[in-house]
Amino acid sequence: MAIKKLKNAARFLLGREDWWTFNALLAQEKQVGIHAHFHFYADNRKKTFKRWLFDPGYDIRDGHVQKLMQQIKSQGGVVGLHPTYDAWGTPDIIRQQREHLAATANQLVTACRQHWLRFSWKSTWSAQEKAGIEYDTTLMFNDRSGFRASSALAWQPWNQDSQQSHCLTQLPTVLMDSHLYDYQTLSESETRAAICHWIEEVCAVHGQIAVLWHPHTLTKDYGWNEGFQNLVSSMKDTKICSS
Repeated sequence: MAIKKLKNAARFLLGREDWWTFNALLAQEKQVGIHAHFHFYADNRKKTFKRWLFDPGYDIRDGHVQKLMQQIKSQGGVVGLHPTYDAWGTPDIIRQQREHLAATANQLVTACRQHWLRFSWKSTWSAQEKAGIEYDTTLMFNDRSGFRASSALAWQPWNQDSQQSHCLTQLPTVLMDSHLYDYQTLSESETRAAICHWIEEVCAVHGQIAVLWHPHTLTKDYGWNEGFQNLVSSMKDTKICSS
């Protein structure tokens, strides 16, 4: 396993592969009828060292990114917000980024997933709601697959301060690519079995969940493309048409 990790690290450091995987990704989703959410970083504040270290480096005003957002919309997908590392409990920051993304994409933006999964039971949903977010998929385990909310359904979380339900909808995420590749040492057959297990578990109870797969991991540098293919196949076989 150590040798395998060293080989992967060398490939990652020395590779010159293009990480723009979206054309192939969108084509594959269209083929099987998946309409995914794509969450974009949208901070136009001046970069500080902390923001440079913890936040993405792309600019949504770039022509390629703007074209991508239009492709997502035309294919029935959703452009959502990926708030910055420091935005998990501050509605003004989330609102500014949501509005910047909406104006740049020329689309309504009401969905999000928090960057690095930074989340507070008390503060995050309240901040999102005040910022105009209506749909969140942040709630999940960072290092393992599973039902962090002990359920497979979308619901409106309870607001501790107002003692009533939030207006926004929370859909828990049960499976993420790094659960299978970074935090476990699984063979491809074991990875395929794990993916099928979670998809079939949700289908068995007629549930609803989110799954998370990062587009750049479809490259040879990462080598996680086979897992994504297995995920798409499982969703197709169980007639799940959104993710």
